[in-house]
Amino acid sequence: MKAGKKMEKARVQLLLDNPFFGHLASYLELKDDESLDNPIGTDHKKIYFNPKMIENLDESKVKSCIAHGILHTALGHQWRRESRSEETWNSATDIAINWILKESGFELPPKLRLRSDFKNKSAEEIYSEITLEEKKNQKGSEKNSDKKKRQKKRFR
Repeated sequence: MKAGKKMEKARVQLLLDNPFFGHLASYLELKDDESLDNPIGTDHKKIYFNPKMIENLDESKVKSCIAHGILHTALGHQWRRESRSEETWNSATDIAINWILKESGFELPPKLRLRSDFKNKSAEEIYSEITLEEKKNQKGSEKNSDKKKRQKKRFR
């Protein structure tokens, strides 16, 4: 089945199986975009999809991808980022969304690992925890680096 038809079919099925998500998805135009690195992306007006990636997914996974994309819009992630790091913010919002999807019964990729300590947390809470962990890891690696420098000096 062609990707465009698959997207349309999945969106209709989403409306039947999960009316909340399907209703939200019905407001966004579908547009193919082969340049995407992911199956689906959104600018909060359209759902862009990579046809080659979509063709390789079954309907259940396409529905999950659509629901994931529309939740970014529905939850206002583009406006809530503020001055936060884009990369870390995107990770935090994806984690929050994936927990919502899991709890809503959507099929998630088998390799996707969800940390239980992030369950029921907002993107802001997850972002704060990730940032704190990154700072701790950075301090730890700086200490190790300083220790190695001191050891090198001793053995010269």
